[in-house]
Amino acid sequence: MKGRVLVVDDDTALSEMLGIVLSNEGFEP
Repeated sequence: MKGRVLVVDDDTALSEMLGIVLSNEGFEP
């Protein structure tokens, strides 16, 4: 089972980058 993380930030680029990194580590976007 994959873990889930909610990322909330007003900087779109930062949120997208964190989403990519977390996806690569096995978390669901």
